[in-house]
Amino acid sequence: MPITGQPAEGKKHRISSNGFANTAFFQHAPTATLLLDDQLDILDCNIRAAHFFKTGAEHIIGQNITVFYPDEGISKKKLRGLFRTSAESPPGSNAPPEELTCLDANGQRITCLHSVSIIDQPRRCFLLSLTPVPHTPGSPPLPHALIEDIISNSNIPYTIHVGDTIVALNEQAVLVHGGSSLNDFIGHSIMEFIPEEKHDEVKKQLDALYNGNHLPVIQGTIKRADGRRIPVEILDILIRYQQQPAVLSLFWEASYVQEERKRLATISECVSGLTGTDFFEALVSKLSSVFEMDYILIGEVVRQPLEKIQTLAFCHRGELLENFSYDVRNTPCSQVVANTTCVYPTGIQKLYPDDRFFARHNIETYIGIPLSNAAGDVIGLIVAMNQRVIEDTENIVSLLKIFSVRAAAEIERRKYEQRINKSRSIFHTLAEASPAFIFMTDDNGRFVYTNRHWQKTLGRDLSQLQEDEIPDIIHEDDRKDVLKSWRRAFRTGTQWHKEFRVTRADGSDLWVLGKAVPLDEFDGQLGGFLGLCTDITQLKENAEALRTRNKELKVLNEIILESNTEASTQKILSTTCRLIGELVDFPHVLASEINEDMRVATVIAEWRQNDVEPALGHTTDITGEELFATMLRERKHLHIEDIRKDSRLDFIRNELEEAKITSLLFLPIIVQNRLIATISLYTVAYRSTFSTDEITLLRSIIMQVEAAIERAAILSQKDLLSTAVEKTADGIIITDPYGTIQYVNPAFTQMSGFTLDEIRGEICKMLYSPNQSNREIEDMWAAITTGEAWHGTILLRRKDGKDYYDSVQVTPVIDQTGCISHFVSVHRDKTNEIELERQLRHSQKMEAIGLLAGGIAHDFNNILTAIMGHASLPLIGAGGITPDMPVYNELQEIQKNAERASQLTRQLLTFARKQITKPAHIDINDNITSLMSMMQRLLHDNIILTIETHARGTVFIDPGQFEQVMVNLIVNARDAMPAGGKLYIRTRNHYLYDRDPMIKFGGKPGEYIIVEVHDTGIGMPDDVVEHIFEPFYTTKPAGKGSGLGLATCFGIIKQHDGFFRVVSEVDKGTIFKIFLPLSRDDETAQTVQHARDELPGMGTETILVAEDEESVRQFIATALRQQGYRVYICENGQEALEIMKTRKGAIDLILTDIVMPIMGGLDLAKKARGVNSKVKIMYMTGYTDENLDPALLSDSSILQKPFSPTLLLQTVRQVLDFSPATTDKS
Repeated sequence: MPITGQPAEGKKHRISSNGFANTAFFQHAPTATLLLDDQLDILDCNIRAAHFFKTGAEHIIGQNITVFYPDEGISKKKLRGLFRTSAESPPGSNAPPEELTCLDANGQRITCLHSVSIIDQPRRCFLLSLTPVPHTPGSPPLPHALIEDIISNSNIPYTIHVGDTIVALNEQAVLVHGGSSLNDFIGHSIMEFIPEEKHDEVKKQLDALYNGNHLPVIQGTIKRADGRRIPVEILDILIRYQQQPAVLSLFWEASYVQEERKRLATISECVSGLTGTDFFEALVSKLSSVFEMDYILIGEVVRQPLEKIQTLAFCHRGELLENFSYDVRNTPCSQVVANTTCVYPTGIQKLYPDDRFFARHNIETYIGIPLSNAAGDVIGLIVAMNQRVIEDTENIVSLLKIFSVRAAAEIERRKYEQRINKSRSIFHTLAEASPAFIFMTDDNGRFVYTNRHWQKTLGRDLSQLQEDEIPDIIHEDDRKDVLKSWRRAFRTGTQWHKEFRVTRADGSDLWVLGKAVPLDEFDGQLGGFLGLCTDITQLKENAEALRTRNKELKVLNEIILESNTEASTQKILSTTCRLIGELVDFPHVLASEINEDMRVATVIAEWRQNDVEPALGHTTDITGEELFATMLRERKHLHIEDIRKDSRLDFIRNELEEAKITSLLFLPIIVQNRLIATISLYTVAYRSTFSTDEITLLRSIIMQVEAAIERAAILSQKDLLSTAVEKTADGIIITDPYGTIQYVNPAFTQMSGFTLDEIRGEICKMLYSPNQSNREIEDMWAAITTGEAWHGTILLRRKDGKDYYDSVQVTPVIDQTGCISHFVSVHRDKTNEIELERQLRHSQKMEAIGLLAGGIAHDFNNILTAIMGHASLPLIGAGGITPDMPVYNELQEIQKNAERASQLTRQLLTFARKQITKPAHIDINDNITSLMSMMQRLLHDNIILTIETHARGTVFIDPGQFEQVMVNLIVNARDAMPAGGKLYIRTRNHYLYDRDPMIKFGGKPGEYIIVEVHDTGIGMPDDVVEHIFEPFYTTKPAGKGSGLGLATCFGIIKQHDGFFRVVSEVDKGTIFKIFLPLSRDDETAQTVQHARDELPGMGTETILVAEDEESVRQFIATALRQQGYRVYICENGQEALEIMKTRKGAIDLILTDIVMPIMGGLDLAKKARGVNSKVKIMYMTGYTDENLDPALLSDSSILQKPFSPTLLLQTVRQVLDFSPATTDKS
C-alpha cells in the first residue's frame, strides 16, 4: 500500500535524541541511511533516504519503520527479526544483511539489502542502511535519480569503471589519488592504483559484483601517484552507465573515520561509568584535552524564563575551575537556550562586545550546543570557547552533539533520580534488554538468574549455568584469583570487582569486567550477589597495543605534564621513580633529597617491587662524601658497575650488600647550580649492569625532571600570588606612583562595575564620588607619598553612578632603590554595613519610643477607667440621674471626652504592640473589595481608584485593625494628591529567601502577601520617610493630624509579624508596601463578641477584686455592689490569696488586674486554682504583652481598660454564667 505522506505528529522532538544524526559521516553516507530508536521509530534520515522513498524527510521522520513494508508476506517479520538479531549480537559484530522488499511513498516495491548497526553512545539506537539489489533479470535497477545525485552532488570521492577501466571520477577522487587532473585517470585501469598483492582479491570482488552479488563496505588500500599507500573504506555498487553495466566505487579515507572513532572512544572511555559531578567534570576535562579548547563548560538552565545558567563543570585547558552562574542575556548562550546550535569560528567579541568574559579572556571562537530533555525542552548547554581561531569546527560540533545527549540525560537523571522504580519486574525488563551481562546468585554462589545476553554470549541457558559452580565458566588461568576475590566478597559482604576471562561453550575466551554487590535478606544475612559483566575484550586488545607503542614517550610526557600543574618537587620525583621503574624494569628506584649543606640525604620518593624493603623516609649522613661533590662539579651521572670494587660506597656498603645489589646508577638533579636530589637505581643478581641505551634514556629523563622542578617552582610562586590576588574577596588596585591605574582584580570589578580594560591607564581620582570631601583624600595622599600606609573609609562611585562606602587600605611598594614604585590598595564595600548600623539605630529608637508610649498608655488607661467609671455610675441603676437633670449633660460630656482619650491610648498601645488583638484568618482580596464603597467616599472626585487583587491565600490579622491601616493609608494618599491623581491598591504573593533584600526591613524567610498602596502625589524626601512611623511626627499643618496614624499602622502590622517597605520620590508619588505572612491551615482564629448596652440582671455571688489603683478599685467595687454582688477588695495578688484561704469556697469569681506589685494576676490565678479549683477568673489590663496560658482562660475573660460599668457588669455576668463542657473520661 502507498504511504500517505503525512508527517507523524508528536514525535518530531525525538530527532534531537542522538547527536550522531548530525554528523557529516551520517549525512554524506553513500546509501539510504536511517537512524531508529529501540522502538523502531525513525529519528532521522539522510538525503539519500528521502530520494529512496521518493518523499520529503519530514514525511519519514517520526514514522515507525514498519509502515514502509507491505502488510502481506514475511518482510515485516524478517525485518523485526533482523533488528532482534542485531541487538543480541556481541559488541563489535553485526547481524548478516537481509534482502527484503519495502515500499516507497507511491507504493512501489523496492527489493534492497538491509544492513543494521548498533550505536550505544550515548544511548542505544539502530543505524539502518538500504542498498537496492543491483539490476539483474527480474529485479529493478538502482534508481537513476540516486546515481545522478551521487555523481553531481556528492563530496565523497568516487570512480566509475567498466570492467577495470576508469570512465569517470570526481575532483575529490583526484585529490585522494594524488593526481593533478581527471585526464590522469580516465582510460586507465583501476589496477594501476591498487597494490599488486591486492589485484587478485579485487578481481574476485568485481566478478562477484557483476554476477549480481552484493558487497558490503570493505577495508582497502589505494596507491597514490607519489607511491604512498593510504587506507580507505570502499563501497562498490553495480549500476548502468551510458547503457552498459558499470561499477560505482565510493571511497573515503579510513584515517578520518578512525580518527573520529578514536576521539569518540577516548572521550567515551573517560566518562564511561561516571555520573553526576564526576561525569560532568570528566567530560569537560576530556573534551578540553581532545579538542585542545581553552574553555569548556556544561551548564544547566536553573530559572524560568530562560535567564540564567548554573555551570555543572567548568574547565580551563584541562584544569577544573569553580562553578558559577551567569545571565544569558546579551550573550550567544541566549540563542543556545532557545534551542539553536551556535557556531562562531571567529569574531565572537565583535558580535557580543558587552560580554565581559569574552573580552577578559580574549575569546575568538564560540561553539554552543543545547541540551534537550525527552520533551524537546532545553535544560542546559555545552559551550566550547577558544582564544585562537578554529576554522574547521564541523568535527567538534559533531562530537559535542553526540555527547550532548548523554549530558542532557545526566541532567535529567540528577533531577529525577529519586523517581526510579526499583521494582523487580522493571529490573527484569531492563536486565533482559541490557547489552551487558547481568546475573544474580544465591548465598552459595550459584546462578539463580542470568539475562538472555549473558546466556547467548556464553552459549549456555540458565538451567545449564545453574548446574555449574561459578568458577566453571572462568578461564582456568584466572580461576584461582577470581575465586579468591569472589569468596572474600562473600565472606565480608562487600562489593566485588574483577577483570578476568570467561570461556564460551565453543571454547573461545572473552575478557570481561565483572562487578557485583551483595544482596541482604530480611534478617540482615547475605542473600547472594547481583552482578554485571561488561565485554572489555576489544578494550584490552587496544590498550595493550597502545601501551606498547607509547611506553617510552609516556615517561617524558607525564613528567612535563606534572610540571605544568601545581606539583611539588616530591610529587615530581615520585612520578619519576614510578615511571622509570615501570619503563626499565628495576626492582627499586629511590629519590633522595639533599639538604643545602650536603650533609644529609633523605629518601622522599620511591618505587619498589613487592619483595623489596621500603626505604621511604630513610636518612643517610653524607658529610664529606666525595661522590656527591663530584656529581655536582661534573654535572653528570655516576655509574658504578661493581659495587665491591668502589671505595666511594663504603658509607652505605652494608645496606647494599644486605640487599644483594650488584651495581647502581646515581642520577644527580641539579637546579640553579645546587644538587637538590639524586635518583638511585639498583640492579640485583638477575641483572648485572645498565646498558648504554638505558643510561642515555635516563639522562634525558633527568634533564626533563630538572627543568620541570625549576619550572614548577617558578609557576608555583607565580600562581600562588596570582591566585591570591584574583580570588580574594577584597578588591585590589595597583597604581603607579602618580595614581595611574595599572591593575584591578575581579573582586574590584564586581564591586565597582569597572573592568580592567575600562580603567587601565586612568587616574584613580575618577573613582571618587563628587560627594567625597577633599580633606580625607588629601590626608591619604599626604601619608602614602611619605611611604606610610593609610586606612580609612571614603565614598566612591560605581560605574552605574551609585555611590558606595569603601573601606580602603593603601600601602606603598618600595623598590630596591628606596623609591615608591607602586601603590597597592585593598578595598571592601561597607555600604551594607553602614546601612545596617543606621537601621539598627532607627529600630532601637522606635523600640524605645514604643516602650515609652506603652507605659504612658497603661497608666493613662487606669486614670480613664476611674474617670469613665465614676462618671457613669450615677447614670445607671434605679434612682440614678436622668436626662432631665442639669448634671446629666455634664456627666455625658465627661464620658464623651474620656472615650476620645481612650481612643488615643488605644492608638499608643497599638504602636507599642501591647494592644490585645482579636485576629482571624481573612482573605485580603475580599476585605479590600468590601472596603470599596468606603474608599470611594474617602476620596475626592478628581482621584481615580484602581484595585488589582492577585494575591492567593489568607493572612492572620485583626480585621478591624487591618481596616484601620487601610483607611489611614488611603486618607494619607488622598491628602498627598490635592490636585487629583491616581491611587492604586494591589495585592500579590511574594516569597522571601534568606538573602532577600527585604529581610533587612524586618522580614523573615517565608511566604508573604504584599498589599501595595501607590499614589501619584507630591511624594516625600528621604529625610521625611525616615521618620514617618515615629509617634507624633507629622508633616500636616497644625490641627490636621495627631502624628499617630502611621505609627499606629506600624504597630498593627508589626504586632501581626509583618513589616512595611516605603518608597517615595518627590513630585512622583509614594508606595507603601505591607508585607503580611501567609497564614497556615492549622491556625485558628479568635471569635469576638460585642457587648450590648443593656445591664444584666442582679447578682448574688461573691467577687474578689484585686487592683493596685485605688480609684479603679473603688469604682469597680461600687458598680458590683450596686448590682447586688458581695465584694472583697485588695491591692495585689498576695492579699487576694490570703482572702481566698480564709474564705475558702465562698469566692465565686476573682476579678484581677494582670500587672500588679508583689504578685500579678497570672500568678494569682495559678495559685488560686490550688486553693479552690472551681473559682472563676476574670482579667483586666491597660495592656499586655504576656503569653497567657490557654488553660487559665478556659472559663475566664479579659477586659481591656478603660471600660464602662455596663461592659464590666455584662462581662462579669458572662463569666459567672459560663459552664465549660465536661468530657467523659471513662
